[in-house]
Amino acid sequence: MVNVITTSLKALVVSTVIVAGSASANIVPLSIDVTVRDFHQEHDDFQNKISGLSTGNVGNQLVNGVPVWIGANDNTDGAVNNASTFSTWFDDCDANTPDVTCVEEYNVPIDATVDLLLGKLTFDDQSFFPLDAITGTSNDGDNFNNHNYFFTAQFGLDLVFDPNLTNTFEFTGDDDVWVFINGELVLDLGGVHSAVNGSFNMNDVAAQQGIQAGDLYSFDFFFAERHYSKSTVSITSFLGEPVNEVSAPSVFAIIGLGLFTMMIRRRALSK
Repeated sequence: MVNVITTSLKALVVSTVIVAGSASANIVPLSIDVTVRDFHQEHDDFQNKISGLSTGNVGNQLVNGVPVWIGANDNTDGAVNNASTFSTWFDDCDANTPDVTCVEEYNVPIDATVDLLLGKLTFDDQSFFPLDAITGTSNDGDNFNNHNYFFTAQFGLDLVFDPNLTNTFEFTGDDDVWVFINGELVLDLGGVHSAVNGSFNMNDVAAQQGIQAGDLYSFDFFFAERHYSKSTVSITSFLGEPVNEVSAPSVFAIIGLGLFTMMIRRRALSK
């Protein structure tokens, strides 16, 4: 059962947590399911040259739910060979063709945290290697710095637009990152590069797309790690809680904890 957290319900959650009197109670975990595809360095676009930040190479709209390549088809833009090689990044895998496809796909839970008082979602991993625990680091054919490099990651969330929130999203990391709102590109950090920063303001996006208060909108995130040097991902989001990741029992558990604490405090005061 999935529950859309309304403003009033959020206020209740926050107020009960405040009454609980615990600073750490403001911070709650949020697990996000991420699709991670494992590549080998034989693939033409992985362990390629370092291009640096390269923008403007994917279309402004998702096609069949994924980005499409519109850059040059000669390995000059973003260290990508062509539209055909790029199309395999977020497509089906085949372990028998590591030079042209991913070799395996995994569903990996990524653990973020949410500050209920600030409405702030945070995920910060300066050594982001989600496949290490799954594949190991020495048997996948890509032995660099004791990590399984060369992978893509994607996830999608449904969010409710609330103009009263801070409504900013900020990312810092490497390599390629693209974010789409309702299928429209709003953050473009393509290319093989060291960690770079990018952000967008959802209020501006809402104005451009005609999104109104209370409207549901889609958030799609695409990432690629294509070079063996480093892998960092840092996300700070004030866009609100995803409605398809928060179940009713977890919300009511928080509320129940707050109400229980209120009862204890009242009893203590009455003595």
